[in-house]
Amino acid sequence: MSKLKKCHLFQLLLVLFFCSSFVSAQTTRPDAERKRARDIYKEFVEIQSGFTNGRHHPVAEAAAARLRAAGFSEFDVFVGGANPKKANLVVRYHGTGALKRFSSSPHRRR
Repeated sequence: MSKLKKCHLFQLLLVLFFCSSFVSAQTTRPDAERKRARDIYKEFVEIQSGFTNGRHHPVAEAAAARLRAAGFSEFDVFVGGANPKKANLVVRYHGTGALKRFSSSPHRRR
């Protein structure tokens, strides 16, 4: 291997080393946040819904209640759809206008 290639390889390894040190320096979430996230996840998992009984509405309502409690207005949270058993949850999150708008859906297009 030429001296120039060795120098470039060393520089690349050095950059990777420093980048990895920044990534490893990140800490995990505070315990209170982790507990809250676990509680929300546990609540959603324990709701009888989905494949077992064909109902998604209770989970959508529980998520909507959490979002309203977090400060989203009644006008920005919508639960509904064509089938009452399979409700959709739509939430409008107001930004500052500095960034381009986007839309996110958990459903994959096939």
